[in-house]
Amino acid sequence: MSTSGFFGTSNTKKLIGMGHMEKFRMLWVSICLFIAVYGFISGYLHPFEAYGTDNGFSYNSDYLSFSHNFLHDFVHINKLDPSYNSSYNYSYIVSARFINGDQIVVYRPIDTNLSAYEEALKLEPKNIGNHSADYTVDTIQIANNTGYKIDSLNYYSGFNEGEFVSESIDIVFVKNGKLYQISFFSSEKDHLNQNQANMDKIVNSFTVY
Repeated sequence: MSTSGFFGTSNTKKLIGMGHMEKFRMLWVSICLFIAVYGFISGYLHPFEAYGTDNGFSYNSDYLSFSHNFLHDFVHINKLDPSYNSSYNYSYIVSARFINGDQIVVYRPIDTNLSAYEEALKLEPKNIGNHSADYTVDTIQIANNTGYKIDSLNYYSGFNEGEFVSESIDIVFVKNGKLYQISFFSSEKDHLNQNQANMDKIVNSFTVY
C-alpha cells in the first residue's frame, strides 16, 4: 500500500510539474506573440525615429530618419545594408537609400583651412580616362550658411552595354573651420529629380551648432 501510495504521489507531482511547464510555455508564447504584434503595429504607426547628434552636427527630419524592429525596417529612406558600415569607410554619419534606390551619404565633419568655394572646386568632376561629366556649380543656403551645390551628370565609356550614365549632387559648406558634405547619387539619368522634394527637406533639416 505504501509503495503504491509512493508511486501515486510521484506521478501526481509529475503531472503537476508538467502542468506548470505547459502554463509557462503558453505564457512565453503569449508574451512573444504580444511583442511581435506590438512591434509590428507600433512600427507602422510610428515608423520614423530621428537620428541624434554627432560631433556637434545635428539633423532631424522625417525624411532623414528610420526605425526598425526585429520584423521590419520602416523607411522613407532605408538604412543601407550593414556591409556599408565596414571598417574601410567610417567617414560618414549616415549612408541610406531613398525608396526608389537613389542614395544619400552624410559625411562626418572634418577640419579644413579652406573656404566652402575652395572645397567645392575640389569636388568638380575631372574628365579623365573613360570618365567625362557635365556639371554646374551653384550657391545654396544650408544651416544658415552659404554653401555650394555641384550637380553632375557623369558618363563612363568602354562598357559592353555601351555608355554608363550616373548622376550626383554634392553639397558642401564650411562653418567654424569644419567642412560639411552631403551627397546624393543615382545610377540612372534624370532619376534624382524624383526625390527633389525629399532632398529639399533633408537639406533644410540641417543644423550646425
